[in-house]
Amino acid sequence: MIRDKAKQKQVDDGGSPATSANCHKDFRFAPPLLFRRVLCANVSGRARSEFRRFTALLAAGLASLILLAFNATAFNTSDVFQPAPQDPPPDIQVTRVRALHELRAESRAESQAAPRTDVEIRWTALVPHGTKIEAFEVLLEARYTDGSRGVARIRHLKPFARAVLLSLATHPRENNAAVLGDFKASVKVNFSVASSVAVFHDVPLTDSTSTADLSASNAGEPEVRPEILITAAKLVPQGCISRHHCVDIKWSASAANNITINEFAVSLIALHKNGTRVTDSKIVSSRSRNARLLAGSIDSEVLSLRIAVLTSFFVRDSRTAVNTGIFI
Repeated sequence: MIRDKAKQKQVDDGGSPATSANCHKDFRFAPPLLFRRVLCANVSGRARSEFRRFTALLAAGLASLILLAFNATAFNTSDVFQPAPQDPPPDIQVTRVRALHELRAESRAESQAAPRTDVEIRWTALVPHGTKIEAFEVLLEARYTDGSRGVARIRHLKPFARAVLLSLATHPRENNAAVLGDFKASVKVNFSVASSVAVFHDVPLTDSTSTADLSASNAGEPEVRPEILITAAKLVPQGCISRHHCVDIKWSASAANNITINEFAVSLIALHKNGTRVTDSKIVSSRSRNARLLAGSIDSEVLSLRIAVLTSFFVRDSRTAVNTGIFI
């Protein structure tokens, strides 16, 4: 009777004790115990072999995902040049427009000419740190009490100017009884704003290739910027420091007429097979389109590279402030 109970237990567990143990080991990833018992009781040895093969592939896939996650986190954005936020334009306010007095004639010829009146125009300018004022332009448009108009303009005022005197005819030419009525004063500021944009690309390298053609991605894009494209990154064995990897980096750059490129900052992060992580960087002139950086010792194979090109540039722009009113 004891033997009958043992046999019955073996059947319930899916076969002999040894077979049952192996089966439960094969299906240890399956959820509840009851489900494992059903599998072990109904599948053949060939099916269990296929399942063992599947679990081995699954484990290898998980290991690959973990390795990819490690490589992704190995690149830290703080290791490459970061673009600075673009400063806003200057804040210009026209604070005063005032007619001063009629100009006195200094000679007989001037006394026979039409009298003129000085108009004082003042303004304020709040300039952010990364913004540079190039020049001011002031335009004064006046309307006389008879409806006729007068205009005065001055260009190329120095960046530190905050006031100017413009001269208008005291009376219109056809009507000596009419006087200055209302006005529109415009102060235009021409300025340039310092900005930067970074392009980067991760380059996987294998034993069969050490060259990559790249389509770069932009980081922290300002609204107005030059077009920068990393075109190639190549490991070079010659012309480098002894027993070191070198990487030749090439890029293209184009810009609109109101953009001036100042310089390029090129950086590199190299991940080696032995876990070594090497960084290098260089600043080159606005005319350069290539740079060579170090990628660590040749004693270890380079698995992947992160290339970054930070472009510093100036954007030329203008803003106009307007004040309207009536001459007193």
